[in-house]
Amino acid sequence: VMSGVEIREHADVKKDPAAHKEFIRVRRLLKNIGKNDAMYEAVLNRYALMHGECVSLEKDKEKIRNFIEKLDEKKDEIDFDDYLEKSLRLMSQLGSIDKQIQAKRRMLFEFEKENAMTIKSSMRIIPKKEPEEVDPVLQLLRKNG
Repeated sequence: VMSGVEIREHADVKKDPAAHKEFIRVRRLLKNIGKNDAMYEAVLNRYALMHGECVSLEKDKEKIRNFIEKLDEKKDEIDFDDYLEKSLRLMSQLGSIDKQIQAKRRMLFEFEKENAMTIKSSMRIIPKKEPEEVDPVLQLLRKNG
């Protein structure tokens, strides 16, 4: 069942550069396979937002890594207990962000599986080819020819 209406990008997706870019990429792919239909609109917009959130979290993770590096450079200049406390807090934040990223990636993968965005799921929707009927006379001629 198709609506005949093309997929539109939601305003919140347009605001997020990473989400917008992913939305455009996937919509183009869907258009190429004849699936650019509003029936997929909500899912594609959620998928793009989730992708944007992952990109944002990756940037946060990189910032924390940079803070850890700067803290390590200054460890001789500050009290050891203070260094240890700050280092542990940053490492904890890094672990928390990693958990969030992994959870979002799992959700993205679920979107992909449900919407034929993986190789395996797309194989399930390809119609099976009927075996071609072979003319017995042609088969006999090929054997003897």
